[in-house]
Amino acid sequence: MIKNILLVGLTFIKIYANAQNFSVTYGFPEVITSSGQLDPSNTPTLNGLQFGSFQAIGTSMNPNASGRFSFTNWPIGAANADNNYGNYTAVLSPTVFYEMSLFVKPGYTLNLTSLGFDVRRSGTGIRTYCVRSSLDNFTTNLSANTGTSTNLSVIPTDIFFWNFDSISTANDQRGSQLNFNSTFSALTDSLSLRFYAWNSESTGGSFSIDNVNIKGSVIDSLTLTSSQIALINKNTSLKIYPNPCVNDLLTISSEVAFSKLELIDMAGKIVYLKYFEIPQNGFKLNVVGFTKGVYTLRASFKSKSMQNLIVIEN
Repeated sequence: MIKNILLVGLTFIKIYANAQNFSVTYGFPEVITSSGQLDPSNTPTLNGLQFGSFQAIGTSMNPNASGRFSFTNWPIGAANADNNYGNYTAVLSPTVFYEMSLFVKPGYTLNLTSLGFDVRRSGTGIRTYCVRSSLDNFTTNLSANTGTSTNLSVIPTDIFFWNFDSISTANDQRGSQLNFNSTFSALTDSLSLRFYAWNSESTGGSFSIDNVNIKGSVIDSLTLTSSQIALINKNTSLKIYPNPCVNDLLTISSEVAFSKLELIDMAGKIVYLKYFEIPQNGFKLNVVGFTKGVYTLRASFKSKSMQNLIVIEN
């Protein structure tokens, strides 16, 4: 059966306060066995948020099935017909995974609430998998829940375990479920999620995901009050004073050094840009002369970035 295009899977539950709730499903309708490691299917766009394509890293060069995201070449460590996790020998490889990203546009904040997906494996496929995020540089497994699924279980620490080698499908989003905590609230920068799998029974064994459903909300910063913006900024690694309203001098500090500083207006235009030959942990920015309004302040070093919202009142 032909799947709906991803844009059809984008549904708005309701809009309340200043949040635009969303529920987006990746169905991989354009994936075929020669489509390569990047999902060619269309991805949806919300006001303030772009959903990136899924990409396979370190796996086989092409999918081994059509209409779902399924690749081989996962770390080997399980034996055929052995359902005892204690006998498995493989460990998670940081270089073999699926990845997708959410790109938050300047002037918006992102709140994630849940992630669910269907899972399938070949007869010699993977027996363990997990999901991690870029918020901690992919070091911790996100909180896993199998709901009512009897084909899956969760083992320490937050690893999904495929219970029975004789079963190759567990198609139920409630079976592979993650409920995001407050760390995934008030995000103003882009976020990446990685799906790791290991303990395959052979190189040709597969790990397949489908119907990846992501739920959350996007908030237009123009509708936020100053106190709401201040609370958002409080939870970021880039610190400013005063927070967030400023009419002359803004003091900027961070725990990590940055080599580029940008001030971006609500239209996404960079109105101020400064490069530092020596990475800085602090800087004072004079905002006199800039048009009143809400701006995104972004500090970057190489591929890493931090950002806050500020309100210029002069």
